[in-house]
Amino acid sequence: MRKKFENKNAYENYVYSVRSTLTEEKLKEKMSDDDKNSIENLVKTHQEWLDSHPDASGEEYESKRKEMEQVFQPIMTKIYQPNSEPNQNVNNEQDGPNIHAEDLD
Repeated sequence: MRKKFENKNAYENYVYSVRSTLTEEKLKEKMSDDDKNSIENLVKTHQEWLDSHPDASGEEYESKRKEMEQVFQPIMTKIYQPNSEPNQNVNNEQDGPNIHAEDLD
């Protein structure tokens, strides 16, 4: 039972953290419109699933978090990659590390 709550909290926190990237100025400037749309859709889909499955198992919550990471991580990697194509008038600088679920609290 405890593992279920830990996994649910980790998933909820990850959904919230991914959503917050959309409002972080430093990241917003580097995201393409496609990346922003992908993240918005990702958050919407996962928030809806979370809201409609309050009694899912711990394994389901963990699986959904990992599923979300598989979409989100490549976007963040692209943003932080040196020489990546920025979104309009942004310097090609690497400003930070890749973001992992464990880092987003």
